[in-house]
Amino acid sequence: EEEEEEEEEEEEGKVENERESNLESLDPDHLIRMPVNARLESKVDVSQLVLDLKSKGFQVRESSDPGRFVCNYLYFSSLALCCSRPNWRSLFVHIPVLEVSPLEEQVSFAKELIGCILKGVDREKAESRRERSA
Repeated sequence: EEEEEEEEEEEEGKVENERESNLESLDPDHLIRMPVNARLESKVDVSQLVLDLKSKGFQVRESSDPGRFVCNYLYFSSLALCCSRPNWRSLFVHIPVLEVSPLEEQVSFAKELIGCILKGVDREKAESRRERSA
């Protein structure tokens, strides 16, 4: 019985060590292998999304620059994943700091953003149905 407990502890240790080892070995340069000049675009109709949000009074603009380092990596990674998943969408939105845009405004914006995205998905589905029926 004591030997079994030691074996279990040893196995637990192996799993933990493997997890730590895997986390330590994560290197962003190796997670996504894309050509250096690869251009990935969101499947979300960003131009329409900006128009929808502006019509609701939000000061928004379209940008092709998610920033550097973490923001850029996260967005590029999510877009790369979407390439092989036709029903997946990715969007990156910079939200101003609270000093510029109070929390209430940010919450309101987030709700409207989600609503506009869903409206866009509905438009996309309707267009796809029209294309299939034609």
